[in-house]
Amino acid sequence: MDPAAARLARTRAKVRGLMLALSLLGSLACTPGDAGDYEVSVVRSEVVPTVFTVTWTSDEAGTGWVEFGPGEDYGRRTASETEAGTEHRIVVAGVPAASVWHLRTVTATAGGEFASVDVEIESGAASPSLPTFTASGKRTHGGNLIAPVFSDHPFVVGLDGEGRYTWWWEGGSDDVYTRARLSLDGTAVLFNRFDEDRSIDRGAIYRVSLDGTDAQEIPAELSHHDFVELPEGGYAYLKIDVREYGDGRVVVGDSVVEIDESGALVSEVWNAWDDWTPPDELSRGFYPQGEDWLHCNTIEYDAERGVYLVSVRNESMVMEVDRATGEILWTLGGEGSSLALASGTAFEHQHAPLRDDTGLFVFDNRDGDSRSYVRHYAIDDAAGTYTEDWTYAGPEGNWIALLGDVIPYDDGSMLIAWGTGGFINEIDADGVQNWRADVEFGHIIGFVDGVESLGGPAE
Repeated sequence: MDPAAARLARTRAKVRGLMLALSLLGSLACTPGDAGDYEVSVVRSEVVPTVFTVTWTSDEAGTGWVEFGPGEDYGRRTASETEAGTEHRIVVAGVPAASVWHLRTVTATAGGEFASVDVEIESGAASPSLPTFTASGKRTHGGNLIAPVFSDHPFVVGLDGEGRYTWWWEGGSDDVYTRARLSLDGTAVLFNRFDEDRSIDRGAIYRVSLDGTDAQEIPAELSHHDFVELPEGGYAYLKIDVREYGDGRVVVGDSVVEIDESGALVSEVWNAWDDWTPPDELSRGFYPQGEDWLHCNTIEYDAERGVYLVSVRNESMVMEVDRATGEILWTLGGEGSSLALASGTAFEHQHAPLRDDTGLFVFDNRDGDSRSYVRHYAIDDAAGTYTEDWTYAGPEGNWIALLGDVIPYDDGSMLIAWGTGGFINEIDADGVQNWRADVEFGHIIGFVDGVESLGGPAE
């Protein structure tokens, strides 16, 4: 080899060596280093034995989190981090019952990220009073589901993708829980309570810390069916308004009210009695106080637009209400709809409407059909119309009389809770079922919250 060619070969070898070194440095920078043998304390909750409180002290100030999973490759991490400092305390939730898992703490400091040694943890068994869930298939969206489940008495439960319990709370025999949500700050499970036969007012919103040690009962006078947490604090919920009407009639109307964190009334946003008049004939039965007029059954809040989305079951109608003014911005479905159905099938006695970028998802319970459906309607505000553009039919013979919920995902897949049908399933964008979990016969599933961030993929 001539001298010039030899020098070129040596230069290329040096460059390859330098690139390899830089590559190794880059990979080391993405992997937490060894922080040494500092002590990690792990305490399992005595109330919810699938939840652990982890504490540690780091040599340098920084933020911290926990990585955890069934093996030492972990795969999940806590949804939040500790505040910057040397003393760290964080709650780990999402571990299935009766399981041996692993965790390690990670601290991010000015000098880099440092991990503790591996710690083996063991969760406790699920409560024997919990109903059995049987799951098949594989969910494409991980995390946990939080949902009420009730029969002779209610539970709020967390389920993982294999249908295993990761969280639970048991209620009393006269309680009904229909809605459960993870709190906006991720530290607690929220759920509502009202009386089983609605004969007395026991309305409340519960806020239970993930480890179950802090359970707050927030009064929610005359509440029923649904509530939502507000981003600035406090809650909005559906409240009945019972009035004498006409010649000796007693009619149960609905309103949307807001309360603060203690349950004190902040404002009444909207009241049906201000906008509508009850028809001449109404059914009785659900509310012993009087005739069941509207039967509002779900509420969602769009913070960006400042509007409430309310499902009015007895009118087969969904409406948007301006939070600031209480004005009804539009109604969709039912008689007198401000948006006209351009094409497709109108929903009946629906639950759980949810807005997306193009329109509205609805769980269509229907009357006089052999099955219930999930439908999507494209909304054309300029034309004042809505058009059915997607439908998923439940199994033949699976008519859902009560409840029903829909959680759409960005990839077109969807999680559906089938209320009195007693099961939850996930379908892909083509409507093919990926996963299904059935609860023990005789149990009803309430409105579901899909919690991707409870644990979640490790970064």
